Amino acid sequence: QLRKTHWTNSDFVKSSTTWFLYLAAYEWLFRGVLLPACLDGGLSVSSAIIINTALYSLVHVPKGRTEVWAAIPFGVAVCWLTIETQSIWSALLLHVALALTNEWSSWYFHPDMQKSSS
Repeated sequence: QLRKTHWTNSDFVKSSTTWFLYLAAYEWLFRGVLLPACLDGGLSVSSAIIINTALYSLVHVPKGRTEVWAAIPFGVAVCWLTIETQSIWSALLLHVALALTNEWSSWYFHPDMQKSSS
């Protein structure tokens, strides 16, 4: 999904910052609001995780079937992390690491991508 072929250090910083902010909002919604609401509403841990993961995987539909299916084990893992740590920080850091690894790997292995010094 990367369109820009010439990247500067500034581009990497901007992209990384944007990913962090976007995923912070994402994790806040799914693991910071929805998951505790399910648990506080009397659902079992497994039911809360299933609901959270189902909705989380559905929002990945525009990115394709592979990402929808990949979101299921990832969603379960970050829900479990959130419940165990009582914080969204682990989920957020893991999600950011995944997104940046994916972006940087895509950039690195794409034959048309170039890094500029300015």
